[in-house]
Amino acid sequence: MIGKEEVLTIENAINQLPPKSKLVFYLVKEKGLNCREVAKILNSSVRTVETQLYHSLKKIAAILEESQVILPRRSSR
Repeated sequence: MIGKEEVLTIENAINQLPPKSKLVFYLVKEKGLNCREVAKILNSSVRTVETQLYHSLKKIAAILEESQVILPRRSSR
């Protein structure tokens, strides 16, 4: 379970995304659309949507690691 503080940190991380990336994140993660559907809505390529989503998730993860909401990923090497 996560507490109020962690939820606020997650919301803050999402709010730090650029507007278009934030919209892509919302449509995929909150509304459950797939990248093809989002690309059609935004008149963009599927690859662009995938890239924006990937970078958004990386940025959110980095913020959560920095805030110690999640543990840093260990290297597999």
